[in-house]
Amino acid sequence: MRPADTSFPSHGRNVSTSPRGGDRRNADAALRELKEETGCNAAIVGLIDVVDAVLARRSGEDAPWGHYVLVDYAARWTSGEPKAGDLFYRSKGPKDRDWSKPRRVNSDPDSAIALGNDRGGHLALGKSGTVHIAWNGSPEAKPRPADGAPMLYARLLPGADAFEPQKNLITRSGSLDGGGALATDTKGRVAVVWHAIPDDAPARNEAARRVFVATSDDDGKSFSPESPRSDAANGACGCCALQSAFTSQGDLLVLYRASIAVVHRDEHLLRIPAAGPVTDLKLDDWERPGCPMTTAAILPGLDRTLLAWESKGEIRWAPLTPKQTAPDKLTSAGTPAASKYHRAIGKPLDLGVLFTAIAGMLNLIAVIDAGFPTRRRLP
Repeated sequence: MRPADTSFPSHGRNVSTSPRGGDRRNADAALRELKEETGCNAAIVGLIDVVDAVLARRSGEDAPWGHYVLVDYAARWTSGEPKAGDLFYRSKGPKDRDWSKPRRVNSDPDSAIALGNDRGGHLALGKSGTVHIAWNGSPEAKPRPADGAPMLYARLLPGADAFEPQKNLITRSGSLDGGGALATDTKGRVAVVWHAIPDDAPARNEAARRVFVATSDDDGKSFSPESPRSDAANGACGCCALQSAFTSQGDLLVLYRASIAVVHRDEHLLRIPAAGPVTDLKLDDWERPGCPMTTAAILPGLDRTLLAWESKGEIRWAPLTPKQTAPDKLTSAGTPAASKYHRAIGKPLDLGVLFTAIAGMLNLIAVIDAGFPTRRRLP
């Protein structure tokens, strides 16, 4: 093994083992991805190589189908054990003294990603209390699509002792990345949302990514094949999570980060009505060369829906009323540590909304006042 104080040649130049600026960001991103995908920690030893590759089509056509820049690092393992994982569900009713026994969600062992802020299980309650859970499958998960990991789903019916067998919802897309999302309503509708590359896409890159939605109208018993709903020109930022929710008017909202011309990582709001055209609106622009690995949150209410996302090191949010096609005002809550909205749970809040950043995951929590009805209006 090379000593840590040596330099590594790359295309005829020496690259320091203590990278700065863009090199440092690349190294940090590599270590984060290693942690999320394998559960292992490592220290960068040095840069091995940078490969600039233009990939030609097998048919011999002139136009290339892909352009990749691969940054290859050498790293030394420091801790952790590579493994996949399982998801477990527990519940506690208002009159229960103790939590229920753990129930494994995934029917196939080790089919969930063990670590990661946004690729794990997403839980939502549906019609009559059905428990719905969706998650990004691990490399061990089956069934799986031909290209990449599956997007998995399972449900627990009221009164049942176990979750139904997991099912893969990906049928016409691949290269699943980032964190998927799950939305339900009280009428039996379920939507599982993710971004991936269509099977018939001419290229396999971020610009080819689309937001896909698989829907169920029978409380998760069956799902329609997924369909791309985002604008094809927007792409999708590879490692960024998206979020979804049904509004009280029945529209499905999706927050996702685009990837246009590599550097335009803008936050978009996708509105999918029960009937009528889909709209794909840019909420916030962010120009940067790499994926920022961000998350988002949506909190629906009777009279408005709150949207929140990360941008340029800040948490930004906006209310959206049923009559609005776009928010009329964006508010910056500042950085999670400095924000006046970042408070300990239980303390008074200026807006009745709590933003917390836990392990990189953005959570938007409604603080319910004692006087609020069960179907509350947002503050």
